[in-house]
Amino acid sequence: MPTTDERLSEIERLITQLQKDQQELARRDRLHDEHITIMLGQIVTLVPEVNRLHERLDAIDGHMNEQSRELASHTLLLNQHTDLLQQILAKLP
Repeated sequence: MPTTDERLSEIERLITQLQKDQQELARRDRLHDEHITIMLGQIVTLVPEVNRLHERLDAIDGHMNEQSRELASHTLLLNQHTDLLQQILAKLP
């Protein structure tokens, strides 16, 4: 059976270890807080950029739709001209 002094020494050792562990946890908490703050700052910075990208993509999408309609119109006109040329060629001797 441990003596009173040995038990007291063990308790003191455990208290010292608990204090070190508590300090380490506090240090890690501060480090996590710093990282979270940095990430939030980056997110706040990136949100407007992402919004601008969405606006640009919407503009590009609109332009592509316009170009697709124009291409379809030109394709229709080309087909009409091709038909007309075939009719003319058919009438030639």
